[in-house]
Amino acid sequence: MWKFSRSDIRSGIALAICWFVFGILSGIPRLSSLLFVASISRYNVDRKQASFPFVLLYATRTGSGPLIGYLGKRFNPKVVIVSGTFLCSISVFGCFFAEDITTITVLWGIGFGFGFGLATLLIPQVLSYHFSRHMHKSTGLTFSSECFMFFLLSPFIEVLLKTYDLSGAFLILSGLILHTVLAAMLLEIPEISNTNVRCDSLAVSTEKCELKPEWNATEEINIDAISAGDSIASKSAEINSQITSMKVEIEKKSEQNAFSIFLNPVYILLMLTQSAMAYIYTTMITVVIDVSRDYGVTEDEEVYILMGLAVLDAVGRMSLGLITDSGYLTKTTFAALCFGGIGLSLIFFISMGSLIATLISIFFVQFFIAGLIIVGSVIFFDYVDEEHISIALASRQLLHMPFSFTQAPLIGK
Repeated sequence: MWKFSRSDIRSGIALAICWFVFGILSGIPRLSSLLFVASISRYNVDRKQASFPFVLLYATRTGSGPLIGYLGKRFNPKVVIVSGTFLCSISVFGCFFAEDITTITVLWGIGFGFGFGLATLLIPQVLSYHFSRHMHKSTGLTFSSECFMFFLLSPFIEVLLKTYDLSGAFLILSGLILHTVLAAMLLEIPEISNTNVRCDSLAVSTEKCELKPEWNATEEINIDAISAGDSIASKSAEINSQITSMKVEIEKKSEQNAFSIFLNPVYILLMLTQSAMAYIYTTMITVVIDVSRDYGVTEDEEVYILMGLAVLDAVGRMSLGLITDSGYLTKTTFAALCFGGIGLSLIFFISMGSLIATLISIFFVQFFIAGLIIVGSVIFFDYVDEEHISIALASRQLLHMPFSFTQAPLIGK
């Protein structure tokens, strides 16, 4: 019979909360292919202008990584996550009143993008506090929630767009996001989550053991012992004062060195690979519906393409992590093979001109990206010191921000 300790139950609750928060907040941006197409007619703009808010969302999320990482290091990650969920809901709610693409760009691209980063970039760090031995499995399960929510939300948003138009869809989505605020408030962070350097206070006890003589007898009072006791008491206060000042100095030095991780060549290389993966991923999910319509796919049929992508993505995220967990491949070898698979799939994508070939290549790209998403978050724990892990994880796709400004012109062609 399975027996769960109180710590196991708390970790399970934390996993469920992370699963729900990450699933809702990551699943909605994946609907950008549907929202992008709806924006063209709703705001009477071309493809380049319509795609910019949805591209900017991911750029804002990744570009704000260093700031979010610093906030996670400086404050409790729970405060950061709750603030992010609330900002997401307010920003999407504001889109309901928007009448031009510029307002959507500010609210969705910047407001929702920054809140999206606050609420999700620190989740791998939170999971590491609860699951040190099964980090791959917990990360894979949490990240698979994006696919699950995307699978459910795809037909849901299709109905919303037909029934309430784009503005009404924004209103209902903001209400859905509001549920993540309450979930994030229930999140518990263990005491070890405080990544600031700590110095345990040192105290010198001045208590003495009293030896009572067996017989009543006259005893001499040792004046020197009393003086020594007084000296120890004053010395204790002096030591505690020195330790307090030392703690402040160490914390200041830790904050000053917080961003030194960006000078690490290995981290820069990892950040480059993660940013390239994010660039491919965000471009694909934005244009997949538009490309399928070019091949004659109807509005009623396009939702099945999105649901198929969600299923394949979920399978990849929940299964591919077992390869590295079982020791069949190292994380670096696995990541290299996934990038090779993405490259071959993209070559196949541009070489073939049929709908079936296009969908097959897109499905394979999605499958390999699922593997990179799982390994990409965990591999940093092998190459980054613990004191820098908060900023390192939050900034792992930082270079995607400058890369992303080429996406809107590329999509608009």
